[in-house]
Amino acid sequence: DQIYNHLAKNTYMSDANLRLPVVLMTAIGGGYSDAAQHSQCLYGLFAHVPGLKVVVPSNAYDAKGLMIQAIRDDNPVMYFFHKGIMGLPWMAYYEGSTTEVPQEAYTIPFGQARIAREGTDVTIVSLSQMVQKALLAAAQLEADGIRAEVIDLRTLVPLDVETVLRSVTKT
Repeated sequence: DQIYNHLAKNTYMSDANLRLPVVLMTAIGGGYSDAAQHSQCLYGLFAHVPGLKVVVPSNAYDAKGLMIQAIRDDNPVMYFFHKGIMGLPWMAYYEGSTTEVPQEAYTIPFGQARIAREGTDVTIVSLSQMVQKALLAAAQLEADGIRAEVIDLRTLVPLDVETVLRSVTKT
């Protein structure tokens, strides 16, 4: 209730006179038998709540840049990170998720998807650790002569509709 009816709506209810620079961060994803309540991905649920920004990085580099952007934002941000991009020794992760991270501060703007792989035949739109799995699928498709483009959304809200539509219309 505090997230749905208070945090998300108070900016609107105050006619934008109230700033709520809050970042709620939570881990998502399973992969090592951590039970149902520790293996869910609730970003889709929160993406449908007006007033919340929803961030879901797919790699360590994006995780830092998106977190700094979230901290600097004057609006409530839900930040979901997959446990598989943390490089935990007991957690399986995919190549590409544990990327190099510069020490200096940098931001990645919300609503700007990343083309993780160029392609011309089909488009795969994904986020979080599924980006790495989509890249593996694209490599398998390449063996069959199908060039798949992979888009990493990075954020669900705001959603980079332009990049997705541009990609879909070219394939």
